[in-house]
Amino acid sequence: MSARSVEITLRSEQGATRPATATLTRYERGERLGRAAAFGGLGLLGAGLFIFVPAVHLITTWLLPLAGLIAARSAWRTEAKLTDAHGACPACEKTITLSGGQLTEAPLWDACPACSRPLCLVVPTERAAG
Repeated sequence: MSARSVEITLRSEQGATRPATATLTRYERGERLGRAAAFGGLGLLGAGLFIFVPAVHLITTWLLPLAGLIAARSAWRTEAKLTDAHGACPACEKTITLSGGQLTEAPLWDACPACSRPLCLVVPTERAAG
């Protein structure tokens, strides 16, 4: 896992943009595989623990493995994470801090804490890949 500060762009739904900075954390392939396997294994282990509990086993024996597989898929797909984005909102011009989130194939959207408008956090491709 490596974390570094990167320059990003905040884009409003109308297309206005502003520069910002954020922390980009990249996860290595082996680390993602380990996290995905751990989530899947914990789902199966949890189901195994509840198999002898009357009534509860009717839900947990299928729900916990399903939750583990969903978490494993999310962990595997998360190649990078963008956090602590600081900049000015392109819609209301106030200085804001956004929490960010997982970088996957889909664009990363967050809401401005000042005006509640949706903002797209755009990471330059050469910085996201490196």
